[in-house]
Amino acid sequence: MRKNISLAILCIAITACAGYLNKDEATDVVLVCPVTIAQGTSEISVKRRFEINYDAHKVAEYIDQGSGWTPEATLELQVADHDRMVFAGDGIRASNFNQHTGEYRQVDDRGEARGTCERTSGRRLNKS
Repeated sequence: MRKNISLAILCIAITACAGYLNKDEATDVVLVCPVTIAQGTSEISVKRRFEINYDAHKVAEYIDQGSGWTPEATLELQVADHDRMVFAGDGIRASNFNQHTGEYRQVDDRGEARGTCERTSGRRLNKS
């Protein structure tokens, strides 16, 4: 009886791990970045979330202005090396993330965003 219970627990653990590693739900890295966006003479503080998938070279960008995460853009991962990550697309010329310091900077036609990101692992907010 004891062996049957141990095998059942092992099967449950393997199934749970396989579900966690499902590529539709997991991301390689999640960056959460409190940033200040300067637009002309005004500034606003928001949070940005980047869900980075290295295999697909895609970055899902979300913004939280105090009412929860909403999708903002789908970007292309252009550079990912030991020192930095760069992603662009959807009107964004380049978002730069320093792998050593966590510093984040983005410049586009709307203005400039700066902040410091925290690297976490996580699941995608949306499966789309």
